[in-house]
Amino acid sequence: MAALHQRIKVYQKRLNRKRRDNPHHFRSKNYQRLKAKLNRTYEQVYALQDDLIHQFSHQIIRDYAAPCLEDLNVRAMMMDKKKVKSLQRSLFRRFRTAVEYKALWHHRRLVLADRFYPSTQRCSNCGYIKKEDSCGGKMTLQGDSIYHQHDVYRCYECGLVINRDENAVQNLIAFAAGLPPEWATIQR
Repeated sequence: MAALHQRIKVYQKRLNRKRRDNPHHFRSKNYQRLKAKLNRTYEQVYALQDDLIHQFSHQIIRDYAAPCLEDLNVRAMMMDKKKVKSLQRSLFRRFRTAVEYKALWHHRRLVLADRFYPSTQRCSNCGYIKKEDSCGGKMTLQGDSIYHQHDVYRCYECGLVINRDENAVQNLIAFAAGLPPEWATIQR
């Protein structure tokens, strides 16, 4: 996948040079050939992404009776300049759509956690929820206000220190298991 993205970068750079060197007559045969190569590479990337999404969504539906997806605010996550390109390529919406219709096909219960559910702010051990005015503040992309570690969740009530993603997974498992039907979007 990275090789294909690198190839796209090279082709776009070459096309840009052709346009810049000859701005009025850049529709030459070489330009058309390079444009066709670029389009073929984009098609390869799309096909590869589509294949990966369908394989992974099929595996999730096959292995879990009630998968739980979290609705993320991707636009706010893109504010981190280092991770923007990988977030744009992650295709969250296409993945969610594939899981939704496959859950309907296989008659599985799909649980969607709301984007405001505090899966990364809640302690999976004691249930304490970090808030802006609490000790340490909320967890952000830079960690909390005391420890600036993004990947570590520290509970200041019970003393639990755990990986942030593991903590969120444990909270989503508890959310999906003990959820009354009126609190979530559940598809049957």
